Amino acid sequence: MKKSSNKTISDLQRLLMEQNFQSEEELQKFMESLIGKEIPSFPFDSLDPKEQAKELIMDAYDLSPVQARVNIEQALQLDINCIDAYILLGLLESVPQIGMVFFEKGIAIGRSIFDKKYRAKHKGHFWGLHETRPFMRCLQSYAECLFAIWRVEECVAIYEELIELNPNDSQGVVNQLMHCLITV
Repeated sequence: MKKSSNKTISDLQRLLMEQNFQSEEELQKFMESLIGKEIPSFPFDSLDPKEQAKELIMDAYDLSPVQARVNIEQALQLDINCIDAYILLGLLESVPQIGMVFFEKGIAIGRSIFDKKYRAKHKGHFWGLHETRPFMRCLQSYAECLFAIWRVEECVAIYEELIELNPNDSQGVVNQLMHCLITV
C-alpha cells in the first residue's frame, strides 16, 4: 500500500527534526539525497502519544467504519486533543447536525492551540504549517455541514476565514464559497 501524503509529510518532518544541520547548505544537500527515495517510516513505538494518535487516525481512513471508530477511541485515549480524530468522527456521521458536533469540538481545540495571536502571526501561509492542517480541514468540513443544512451565512464566514488564513487556497475553498454564494 502506498503511504498517504500526510503520513509522508509527518515522516519527513520527524526525519528532519532528527538531523542537526549546521547550515542551509547541509539541509539542501540532505533534501537532495532524498530525491527519488521513499521517506522512511518510524516505528509506532518510537512515536510520542500525539504522533501515535495521528498515526492511528491516518490508518483509520483505510478501515471499516466500525474498526475506524476503534482506532479513533485509541487515538483519543492517547491525545484527547487530536483534531484529526474529531474530523473522522464527523465524517463518519451521515447526519450533518451530528457530524457538526464533532467538527465543533475539533475547531474549539484548534482555536485553543492556534489562538488569535498565532493565527494573526501566520495568516496568509497557514496551510504551509503542517500542524495547522487538521484545524483547517475541520473548519472546511464544518462549513460543508453548515451549507448542507442551509446555514449559509455561517458557512460563508468560515470559508472567508479559511481564505484569509490561506489566500493560496490549497483546499479549494474559493470554489466552495462561490458555489455557496451562487446557490443562495
